[in-house]
Amino acid sequence: GYVLSAARAVLEYYAFELGRRGNDLVYERGLLQRYSGSIPTDKIQTLTVRETAPMRWLGYAALDVETAGYAGGGGGGGGTQAAVPVAARDRVLALADDLFDYENPDLERPPKRARERYAVRYTIVVLATLGIAYAVAQLYSGFPLWSAPAVALLAVPPAAHLKWAHRGYALREDHVVVRTGFWRRRTAVVPYYRLQTVVDEATVFQRRRHLASLVADTASSATLSRSSPTAHDLDADDVDRLQRELRDRLQAHLHDDGADEPPAASATSD
Repeated sequence: GYVLSAARAVLEYYAFELGRRGNDLVYERGLLQRYSGSIPTDKIQTLTVRETAPMRWLGYAALDVETAGYAGGGGGGGGTQAAVPVAARDRVLALADDLFDYENPDLERPPKRARERYAVRYTIVVLATLGIAYAVAQLYSGFPLWSAPAVALLAVPPAAHLKWAHRGYALREDHVVVRTGFWRRRTAVVPYYRLQTVVDEATVFQRRRHLASLVADTASSATLSRSSPTAHDLDADDVDRLQRELRDRLQAHLHDDGADEPPAASATSD
């Protein structure tokens, strides 16, 4: 699967070039079939800096742009396009800063009780795996290594910490930044005037720890393959406050900047 995915990426993004023409991003790419087109910056709903763990270690990143109501090169009526499939991280952040004043901000992390929740979740998974292995060992005496999954318990504390450390949010002057993921980290930048709905959602397990998640929905997000930018496992009181603040900032930008007015943001709870 990885080999086929890499081969497809080479064919699709061979000789990739990106430039600016006025307010548009213009690109050319492709080996067997060449695509060229433009992405109007005023159609961009969300920027996403995408980094896998190996990419971060090697100093690389990718930049995706999500558009609405615009058919980019290669087909499709909007959605996600790779503005930069892979490049040096500094160059990717410089383009994000040029488009949305990204500036790689310091993020507000979830409360530490969220980290405890991750540790409990991972421990339950390991213990369940251990129980299944033990049951198999009772049925088949030739399965002597049933206790091997217990070694994974040693990885629970660092795994929970890394998950917690790579989640967070930041409110900037013109946009909200949301980050999640360690192995596949995604940092979404959403301008306030692009917000459609601000959703407060909490599962029964989150409510037990007074946690909730904040979903910043735009016109192009929440597709079948990708969810809306979400700040996970924040303090429930902070989520209520952020809902009101994001709604107020949306209205302020619509009045002050004269932006194209999207439907007014709403706040709902689950």
